[in-house]
Amino acid sequence: MTRRLEGVGTYTIEKDGCLTGYYANNTGKRAGEAFNEIAKKKHKDTHNDIKGEYVCAWSEYDQGAEDVYIQHGELHITPEDDYYLLTWLIKDENGKLTPRFKGKGFQTQKNMLTVRYTTE
Repeated sequence: MTRRLEGVGTYTIEKDGCLTGYYANNTGKRAGEAFNEIAKKKHKDTHNDIKGEYVCAWSEYDQGAEDVYIQHGELHITPEDDYYLLTWLIKDENGKLTPRFKGKGFQTQKNMLTVRYTTE
């Protein structure tokens, strides 16, 4: 049985609207190891709120590999009651953006976002 990927992340909400942070998940040889992620807002008019669409890049590894590589995609953040829904999307083999991870996040301080996520 394949184990479902689950992870957590902590991000700093930068003054320019970027998110910079670290995440870790429960799969592969590097389970629990922290990796970097950065997300830049696609639209400048929304810097005062974390909701919106971002272009992002994060370090990742293949399940059987030791080498880390950079994955590019998009991050969409939508407000819901007292939390945020997050969706990370990457391009499939046809170039179409496809959801890869979904999560729920809480703004834990004025400039922090704490997230739990899983595979789509």
